[in-house]
Amino acid sequence: MVALKNTGDVLFGAPWVSALATVRDAPLTFAWRTAQSEMAALELRPAQNWRHDDARNAVLTEAALAASHDRAVSYSRRKAHYVGRQRYYGPSYAYRTILPAVSDGVAAGLLEEQRARPGSRERQSRFRATSRLCQLLKNSPAEFRPGQEVIWLRDSNGRLIDYQDCPLTDRLRQELKTINRQLETSTVGFSGPDVRRDGNWWIIGETHYFSAPPRLRRVFSRASFDMGGRAYGPWQSLPARHRAMMIINGDPTLEPDFVALHPSIAYALRGVQFVGDPYETAEFPRNYGKAGYNIALNAKSYSSARAAIARALNLDMATATRLLRAITLKHRAVSDLFFSDVGVRLMRIDSDIALHTVTSCQIKGIPVLPVHDSFITPARHAGQIAEIMEACFASRFPQSGTCQVRIKSAPKSHVEKRDAA
Repeated sequence: MVALKNTGDVLFGAPWVSALATVRDAPLTFAWRTAQSEMAALELRPAQNWRHDDARNAVLTEAALAASHDRAVSYSRRKAHYVGRQRYYGPSYAYRTILPAVSDGVAAGLLEEQRARPGSRERQSRFRATSRLCQLLKNSPAEFRPGQEVIWLRDSNGRLIDYQDCPLTDRLRQELKTINRQLETSTVGFSGPDVRRDGNWWIIGETHYFSAPPRLRRVFSRASFDMGGRAYGPWQSLPARHRAMMIINGDPTLEPDFVALHPSIAYALRGVQFVGDPYETAEFPRNYGKAGYNIALNAKSYSSARAAIARALNLDMATATRLLRAITLKHRAVSDLFFSDVGVRLMRIDSDIALHTVTSCQIKGIPVLPVHDSFITPARHAGQIAEIMEACFASRFPQSGTCQVRIKSAPKSHVEKRDAA
């Protein structure tokens, strides 16, 4: 239940599977509840209203879940943190309900609390289930109740903001809800020599993942539905080696992915199909060319791109300048897109292609989990998925060919485990 990156915000869909690192707390996801009949056994004082009661249920339920693997839960005591988030987490997720809910738990001997210092940029405040809470809820199954909002909007600083619904947001929401209804019929887990199951937890080595039905949300950027828009599921937070161990409906998986998707989109916008490897420069290693190309697409200026390349690749400014020159000369046909901050708009396009791919697969009855430019699917469908991916790209850009797709190989250990099964 703990996100790989604890930013004080719920990581995209974190309740499905989220890693428990050794020293990290679980963020309050507000996605789990215990049946009211079971909560009655806690003998809490009467709630102020139904929102207070619901917040208290979420806080205590997630404390008990985290404690099952010796973790605390982090949460914010800043009033500003809760502004505009009710659309995403529900009306009970508010400053006036969360803080009293934690206080109630402490007063009843069900929680222990450690508050962060006001203004601290370090660890958030946290609460932990006491042995009494764990004992009272040990036989009470937690129910997954994610927020209903699947269309998220962030401002230029990455903060969630509210928005007015319109025909566009209604359409986007309905499209994703239709996809999610199909996704939630799939059973997702892991298989491998270092994998074991402990109740609701999948454990791979020292890493723990909490299981819940797969679900997506789309996240748009800079207060605009023309920017960003990628669909996020928690499996995207897994390292590639763990994604390769995933099984869908009991079947081992592979992960077909688009090769150089953003360069292909950039050329397609100019009505040209690039032939070859866009990241090869002859002068520099391929990974330098890849980093430089994508930084140039996302940068707002030449100087910021050069500085970002130097930082990312640990290069001096002269070498970063040479790399940027090599990339620009090779890609004259799309060089006007460099240093124009176009990357966030290209994400809007790649997200549409990805969701078109998911929908096309679901129509054919093929389970698939998107990872932006790749798709986790049962291995027996990988070839067909690759064809669907190419067709979906071509339908978006009918005048400029397609984008190449490759199928990533499963790790040897995963294959051996699969064969043994």
